[in-house]
Amino acid sequence: MNYQKSKVSEYWGKRVTSKPDISAVLNIGLPNAANLAFDRWFFYFLRKFLRKDTKILDAACGLGRVLVPLSEEGYDITGLDLSKEMLRICRSNLDKVGIEQKVVLINGSVDNLPFNNGEFDLVILSEILFHLPDEFCRRAVGECFRVLKQGGLAVVTTNNKRSIFLKSVFDRNQSGYFFKIRDVEDISNLFHDRRLIEIFRRANSFTSFLNYICKIPKVGNVLSFLDKRFPLILRGLYGPAVFLDKFKQSSYIASNLATLFFLVFEKQKSNIGSGL
Repeated sequence: MNYQKSKVSEYWGKRVTSKPDISAVLNIGLPNAANLAFDRWFFYFLRKFLRKDTKILDAACGLGRVLVPLSEEGYDITGLDLSKEMLRICRSNLDKVGIEQKVVLINGSVDNLPFNNGEFDLVILSEILFHLPDEFCRRAVGECFRVLKQGGLAVVTTNNKRSIFLKSVFDRNQSGYFFKIRDVEDISNLFHDRRLIEIFRRANSFTSFLNYICKIPKVGNVLSFLDKRFPLILRGLYGPAVFLDKFKQSSYIASNLATLFFLVFEKQKSNIGSGL
């Protein structure tokens, strides 16, 4: 497979300069309200697994969508990203809130983390695994296990191959952009094979439904207009969907509607002599 990290870094560097906001790292084609809804959903669950003394690695931190808010709240967080341009903008975003000097940002790859064994309490892998080919994905999960402390947590978002809203979406690998639709169970098993046991799962079924409606041309045009002129109206539409997505859903609803899952894995004790 022709997957070159230099090409990937170049692609994301260009993308982020053409769209210097969260749509550059989430959904370019959706109204901003959709991306803000995802953020609310993501942070609601993330905060359930944070303590004030949690040492965090935001792997593939991008613009700092997660890193900057957590830094503002005083968490000890390190950011890593393959794109130097992403890191430059992330540093600028930190500077805007007056905490630029307090956060370490490192240019690197999630499949070869430049950290010691057992260095972090929590590793965030948000919106990254479906941008990695299989072998890189396996290595990233192995590295996640390595840098986590015993009992540490991996917070992961992954797409869902079974979603009816992704049936017309196809894998891509061109010009530095890689995207693969994976089965959430395959991701769970991949972590389990590395002795990272799933302890939590939530689906974004209802916001996925709204996102799908936004992509219908005539409806999407109206919603995009509302998003630009009257943003509070569209955010109000997403509010109930985000609220419903906070609850555990039936397996049928989750597997057939949700385009994304929020997963948490816990690092189990290593076998003696394993070297990990």
